[in-house]
Amino acid sequence: QGVTLLDAWNRERPPALPPESPDAPITDERRAELQAERVVTVAAAQQRAFGFEVHVAPSSAGATAGDGVFLKGSTPPGSLVVFYPGVSMEPADVLTLPGGTRAFEGNEYLMARFDKTIIDGSARSLALLPPEALECPLSIAHTVNHPPGGTLPNVVPAPIDWPHGMMEDLIRLVPNVSYQHSTAAQRLLLTSGSNERRPRDLLDLFRASLAEGVREADPEEGPVLKGLALVTTREVRDEELFLNYRLNPRNGYPSWYSPVDQEEDARRWT
Repeated sequence: QGVTLLDAWNRERPPALPPESPDAPITDERRAELQAERVVTVAAAQQRAFGFEVHVAPSSAGATAGDGVFLKGSTPPGSLVVFYPGVSMEPADVLTLPGGTRAFEGNEYLMARFDKTIIDGSARSLALLPPEALECPLSIAHTVNHPPGGTLPNVVPAPIDWPHGMMEDLIRLVPNVSYQHSTAAQRLLLTSGSNERRPRDLLDLFRASLAEGVREADPEEGPVLKGLALVTTREVRDEELFLNYRLNPRNGYPSWYSPVDQEEDARRWT
């Protein structure tokens, strides 16, 4: 599904807006008009490519929830609807960082796969992605909110191993870069540590099973680029996407967090 969606977007995506010339600046009013026209054009391109549209707007999860992701149209259960963008890190990568997990202190955009791979969707990591990948409207899973009390999640995370040998046009749309194979990502995380105590959740995760999280690259296939997507659990129709964050109950829940299933949260962190 992931490759199919990227291929469809590659065919239908509208051309980018031309850069503004410093010799002929446009007015703020005209700039706003162009941006509004762009929103409409991108929405129509999504409908042609995916059969639905996703966009970011103020969340319905509450006054403090900020922005969320909304789907317009409908999708059946099991549909991939958004990608989680960012730098992909194996457990071995994290454990070899100077200072270990202190590099992630204060980072609220870390998502773990079941094989212990971490996707860092923070702003500093997104800056390393190709512009075409950031412009893809599906690269917004890091904005999806946890459901408010009384609401069940309608998407679940699903790992993606991006296949080796994708066409160059599609590679530029993949919303992930590998820490192992990105010098820029390594420099970024090597210099961003703090002296704060290591986050307990991440230490638990990495200590749990280092061997499970490491997949050797097949010499004939090339290195594996790991990503993550959100897949619908039921038919989703004209509504906001919600993902169960499954926070660690041992650390206490923040005031805004309403557990979906406390037993499931406990199992996740056992």
